[in-house]
Amino acid sequence: MIAPCPFPTSQGSQTLIRQLATGLAHRGHQIHLATYHHSEYPARVPFQIHRTARLPGGGRLRAGPSISKIWLDILLWRKCLVVGRLEQTDVVHGHNYEGALIGALVARRLGIPLVYHTHNVLHEELPTYYRNPLIRSIAGRAGMMLDRRIPACADAVIALNDTLRYELESLGVRAAAIRVVPPGVWPDEWQLVEEPPQTASIVYTGNLDNYQNLSVLIDSMALVTRQMPAATLTIVSHHRSVELEALARDRGLSGSVDFVLAHGFHAVQRWILRSAVAVCTRLPSCGYPIKLVNYLAAGRAVVASRACANGIIHGKTGLIVDQSEPEAFAEAILLLLRDRDLATRLGAAARDFALKTLSWARALDQVEDVYANLPRIAAGCTSARKG
Repeated sequence: MIAPCPFPTSQGSQTLIRQLATGLAHRGHQIHLATYHHSEYPARVPFQIHRTARLPGGGRLRAGPSISKIWLDILLWRKCLVVGRLEQTDVVHGHNYEGALIGALVARRLGIPLVYHTHNVLHEELPTYYRNPLIRSIAGRAGMMLDRRIPACADAVIALNDTLRYELESLGVRAAAIRVVPPGVWPDEWQLVEEPPQTASIVYTGNLDNYQNLSVLIDSMALVTRQMPAATLTIVSHHRSVELEALARDRGLSGSVDFVLAHGFHAVQRWILRSAVAVCTRLPSCGYPIKLVNYLAAGRAVVASRACANGIIHGKTGLIVDQSEPEAFAEAILLLLRDRDLATRLGAAARDFALKTLSWARALDQVEDVYANLPRIAAGCTSARKG
């Protein structure tokens, strides 16, 4: 399994990789995870981790393009070749685009199949890391070019939701090669004794990159506090954002918006459980935010943008905001803060959905089925290419 990122960290993709690899290891698979040399916190996992050589200056935890990642991916490719040959692996399972590209090179060299576990599409996310309109346009075009080439290299593709599946099909990936496997929940991880949520507390957990649309969330808090001065927003992440903190000060929210550094799953989990309302303002639709899975499993009342509202039925398991505007988010947040019966009912339904539907046991069955059918899937793809 190729994780082209620091591992483990509190970020969503790394959490999904950790949970997936742990579940497969508990089912008897020998998992060898190849990843970068650094991590956010110590790894305590039931599978073997193989790290790249340490790269000076390459200890960044945040996602997004960088020069150091290019060198780290070259080191990761070499590490994967060594591990693959030494361990005589049966399958290469690559996460994200670098994992698919490295995996394709390794799988071809070793003569084994490649499973690409896609978390997003590049033409949607890559431009968000840049501010200059020209560079954003170039990034979008480059992302589209890679979107049309990289997924097609895999023998099987795992997508997190139907939106991503349809997008991959439009980009030329055969429908028969794609399997939708949503992220899962381990019920044991959500059996903790809950602290009584603070009455007017709102929480966001996750990275602070531009595609999370957090400036809109901060602007919405300026509207919320005008009508409910006691309301507070806690933004929980593994890194800081000078820009977002400055925006909160500029909006006069120094006492209402708190930025908290938290490392590790359980640290983030505690902040979710303390909240009354959990928010996800993310813009990209081709993905399944792990923060949203955690909100649902915690039984929180959720407000989510239409783009990322996986698993939410408006008015039943949460509230969906159609317009990505501060006024729309503020209205939904205030509704839940004022109507505690509604918030409690939505939270209970959300938890019931997460524990019954977002099951890692079911997800692992689906992943194992992908593995078991790789020869058939690969043959089908080969026939289609010849045709």
